[in-house]
Amino acid sequence: MMLYTNLKNVKVGSENVALKVALKLTSNKLEGSISSNAEDKNVDEFLLVNNFSKTQTGFVKKLFQEAKENNFEIILEHGETQ
Repeated sequence: MMLYTNLKNVKVGSENVALKVALKLTSNKLEGSISSNAEDKNVDEFLLVNNFSKTQTGFVKKLFQEAKENNFEIILEHGETQ
């Protein structure tokens, strides 16, 4: 997966635009939402409320750490499917 975190000069027409890279993942099985920018205690609470297994919790924490290290944001949240 490639996210555009290395773009230096983003413009719309002749105007510079601040770039914020985010990946939003949704599921109708989730309650609430959490961001990789959230405090660890809030991430732990979200994972507990949503009954993430030990393996899933480890995966999400590694994913969030990678997002922080590579300067992008991951958002997990409830989403309706049609």
